[in-house]
Amino acid sequence: MKWIKIFNPIHVIMGLALIGVGGDLLFHDHYFMWPPGADTYINSDLIGGWGFLTGVGLVFAGMRKYMPIKANLVLLVFASTFWGFETFMELMHSIIFYDPGRMLALFFEGLGYLLLTFLMIRESPTQKRSDIERKE
Repeated sequence: MKWIKIFNPIHVIMGLALIGVGGDLLFHDHYFMWPPGADTYINSDLIGGWGFLTGVGLVFAGMRKYMPIKANLVLLVFASTFWGFETFMELMHSIIFYDPGRMLALFFEGLGYLLLTFLMIRESPTQKRSDIERKE
């Protein structure tokens, strides 16, 4: 039996989180209710697809030994932008609709993923590791 080798596990973990949240937003067309009038755009499949496809890209990148630095950086910028958007929206829903339970918990979850993505951006593209070969 041939085992799948993961060369960058943090990319795979972040990718799976993005696939989960992006997939949830992709299939729930009435998740966000704020801001009024913009919910059509915010609940569009573009937002969920953005997170889902970025997650697929990160999982794919985490399983490759040869990972171009620029592609890695683009994926991580897309991931951090998605988590920033998600974190802001969850916080605003928590404040405006006074839902200190679920929405506030999801705000802290998104904030954790956002900070982890910032750490990945700081560490991943600049350090040369012996087990991962990167091309310029």
